[in-house]
Amino acid sequence: MRVLLVEDEFGLGDAVAAYLGRSGRDVEWVRNYSDGDSAAGRQSHDLLIVDLRLPDGNGLDLITKLRDAGDVRPLIVISAQDQIRDRIAGLNAGADDYLIKPFNLHELGARVEALQRRSFGRPSPTVVIGNARIDLIKERVWIADAEVILSHAEWILLKRLCSPAGQAVTKDDLRDALSTGRSIDLSRNAVEVYINRLRGKLGSRLILNKRGIGYRLAV
Repeated sequence: MRVLLVEDEFGLGDAVAAYLGRSGRDVEWVRNYSDGDSAAGRQSHDLLIVDLRLPDGNGLDLITKLRDAGDVRPLIVISAQDQIRDRIAGLNAGADDYLIKPFNLHELGARVEALQRRSFGRPSPTVVIGNARIDLIKERVWIADAEVILSHAEWILLKRLCSPAGQAVTKDDLRDALSTGRSIDLSRNAVEVYINRLRGKLGSRLILNKRGIGYRLAV
């Protein structure tokens, strides 16, 4: 899942980007209205998190612009403006959720998960494929009722393949997800190594090759 974070406060932005990155999300963090407008216009993100008070504009204007253009991607407002009228204005502009600063990162993560499930049409955080049962929230997976332990990197790939399950994900997307928060640039071969490890733990039939593209789950 790719997230666009529009937040000018360095400490908060860094914390949010790092937290979401650890959960396997690819976060692009920009710090002003202009860069947020440009990044959102590329349509390369699955979810947007937008602050309202930006140094060169108002986040509400950005939200309104996106919704007027037909952009329906999930969007969360994060703001220190805590009055009821502020929350109503944010939601009326088209935000799906409104989180008041300061907030707990785990709460933000839960709200991102909820919007992710809704946007993919999946009301449950559990994905069932054959004899595999995957709990995306608790990061637990069972094969025929036997729990399988995955590494952090393996969970990053599995979550990306589940978003949404059955859709092909390119090797470059998977590599980017693995590289988030790391100081090294992983090769495409690293993706193949981790995919093979996943197959070894979950079974070779769960993850399929999509010729010329990448991989997908066998849903």
